[in-house]
Amino acid sequence: MLICTGLLNMKRISNEQEITSLIKACKQQIDILINSIRNEEANSRGWLGLAADSLNADTTDIQA
Repeated sequence: MLICTGLLNMKRISNEQEITSLIKACKQQIDILINSIRNEEANSRGWLGLAADSLNADTTDIQA
């Protein structure tokens, strides 16, 4: 019985390690996507051809 319990614990630990690895990999991919979106937004141009970071008159007028 003790051997079975030990094997079950090893399997549980193995599953936990696999899940932890999967979560880390997913977090890395999410971080990459977030950085990509931020970079794209920083480099994008508004509808007037102006940099979106430097002048946002088209959206600030609507919000005011």
